[in-house]
Amino acid sequence: MQRIVWVLAFACAGATYADSVAPADLTLSAAVERALRASPRLAAARQRARSAQAEVAMAQAMLRPHLSAGAVSGVSDREVMLDAVGSAGPTPGAMLGRQATAQVVAAAMMPVYTGGGLEAQLRRAQSMAAAVEAELQAEITAVVADVKEAFYRAQYAAAMLRAAEADRAAAHAMVENARAEWEAGRGIEASFLRAVARERASERSIAAARSARAAAIIALTRAMGEQADAPIELAEEPPASAPFGDVESAVRAALGSSPRLRAAQRREAAARHAADAAHAARRPQVYGSVMGGVSSRGGMDGTATATIGLSAVWPLYDGDMRANAVHKAEADRLASRAEADSERLAVVAEVRTAWSELEAADASLAASEAAVNAAKAAYGVIELRAQNQKAILVEQLDALAAVREAEEAVARARFERQLAIVRIERAAGRLP
Repeated sequence: MQRIVWVLAFACAGATYADSVAPADLTLSAAVERALRASPRLAAARQRARSAQAEVAMAQAMLRPHLSAGAVSGVSDREVMLDAVGSAGPTPGAMLGRQATAQVVAAAMMPVYTGGGLEAQLRRAQSMAAAVEAELQAEITAVVADVKEAFYRAQYAAAMLRAAEADRAAAHAMVENARAEWEAGRGIEASFLRAVARERASERSIAAARSARAAAIIALTRAMGEQADAPIELAEEPPASAPFGDVESAVRAALGSSPRLRAAQRREAAARHAADAAHAARRPQVYGSVMGGVSSRGGMDGTATATIGLSAVWPLYDGDMRANAVHKAEADRLASRAEADSERLAVVAEVRTAWSELEAADASLAASEAAVNAAKAAYGVIELRAQNQKAILVEQLDALAAVREAEEAVARARFERQLAIVRIERAAGRLP
């Protein structure tokens, strides 16, 4: 019995400690770090970058000697060359005749001249790897931007919720005053009902703000690559400052560092090298080969053999396959150039548009903050007049609505300013 009492005591103490230690508020930097670790989008992009690097290694291997070994055994009614099966590399072979032959062969092959085709394929693979790496950076930028936007959207919803709760508190106070006036015979029922309707409207605004905040939290957890199965409280973040002094500086920075633009330029280079490889396929291809092994014929002791030589192929006619491959590669090159030009225009347009939004948000924020001060002062005066029977309830309701609209305008302007900064940073690739 005593043991059971001690167990219950420790369990209660642990539960009390767990309840007393609330989870720390999630900061913006912590949210970004969690996204960089857990985002499946980034995991996929990193694997694509590894795949592109493997393709570079494959292209480099094409310029090195290839070595393979094989065994051939058989008999034929005439002298015939039999190659080892498979595609492990250079194909070893043996000469068969009327006597049973067994041969173990090793063969090596080295490209001597391919018209620059293999070198062009390597340069294409390297350009594609650089493009995929830039796309990884662009994906990192996009994930961080999504996290920041969701974080700021949740903060905006929280600000709207605070404004709605303050509005409900003021409306409730008016309801109580109107009730007292009505019961004392100094007011009318319509004024009391009008105040009640105003309080109910503020309650609807609270419900909408809570829903918007919950949706923003879900979007935040999704951007972080996590399940939205636990409540998250966000820490207050200081306002972000503009990353550049003026729009022209922002445009120059974006053109120099935008990962999206860099990826498009690298893809253009890859298409150019692919066109070079297509042209090279129409030129002679020369390979050097070395082959040696041990063979036995007719049950006699094995004899060593060695062969060295060059093989050259010059395509004459292939149904215009190579010619059409050149046409395709040139069309792809021109298309990739146009895509790079389009991406350049898009980056500049995004920066200028976001900068315009930033300037508008700054102006709106200044005006809204001044409007809040004026609306609160006006509400204080009307509230005092209402208490002294110098103002009617409608005036007080209008003043309260003006205060709430001004506070919401401030929250909206701050949110729009943060979004504009995030969009500038995203276009310039400056987020991580």
